[in-house]
Amino acid sequence: HREGIADQLGVPFEIVSAQEAKDLFPLGNFDDVLGAAHLPTDGYVDPTGLTHALAKGAQAKGSEISRHTRVTGIERSGDGWLIDTGPAPWDSTAIGSGQVQGWRWDSGTSEYSLTGNSAAEGSFCVHGNVKVTGNTGANGNPHSISFFATGSINIGGNPKITAADPDGILLIAGGDLDVSGNASGSTPAYSGMMYAGSQCRVNGNPKLGGHLICYDAPDPSGAIDLIVENKVNGNPTITYDCTGERRRTSITSWWETRTR
Repeated sequence: HREGIADQLGVPFEIVSAQEAKDLFPLGNFDDVLGAAHLPTDGYVDPTGLTHALAKGAQAKGSEISRHTRVTGIERSGDGWLIDTGPAPWDSTAIGSGQVQGWRWDSGTSEYSLTGNSAAEGSFCVHGNVKVTGNTGANGNPHSISFFATGSINIGGNPKITAADPDGILLIAGGDLDVSGNASGSTPAYSGMMYAGSQCRVNGNPKLGGHLICYDAPDPSGAIDLIVENKVNGNPTITYDCTGERRRTSITSWWETRTR
């Protein structure tokens, strides 16, 4: 049956005896083998090893490797190739049809940056780092947004943001978490759980409504090193509780380090 399929597809195929199979592959154990299928044009390649070898060869010839970049087209050009990566995040001009307005990408630092209220509300999973500047949200009308980043998260200005994630998660950074703000009005600057796999820093006098958890591990690969120690600069107000079905963490200790 398989030989018939191979013949229809034009693939070289033959049935060989156990001795012939052993001659073709001396390392094999053919004690209980009666016969074998031999496809002379078959082969095996390690995809990871091949990819790294191709990348290394391309770089040796002057090519630049851009990681975490989608490819929408490949076209032959003379002795080389043209790679089309499609529209970049900063080319988006409108919210809708899956586009996010206002995001800018820095390939040098693997950082997505956002200014003010220029992003759609919702949860964003980012492979890399996140930087938010300006006054995102307003008193009485916080911006509903959550960030999950493999790298670090840096939020400046005087934001008013609340978790868009249904479990109340506002910020999760694989690396550092650096947040700023000043108390103004009744709306907290940050509402939701905030977590850093590395270090946390709170700047100014923001109101934080939710858990602030700092794991204090080394920065993961690709994360921007924003902070070297857990630190509070200013007089923030942090309000948290351990009630409610979505509260899956509990605070067992707390300490502050202040520099004068």
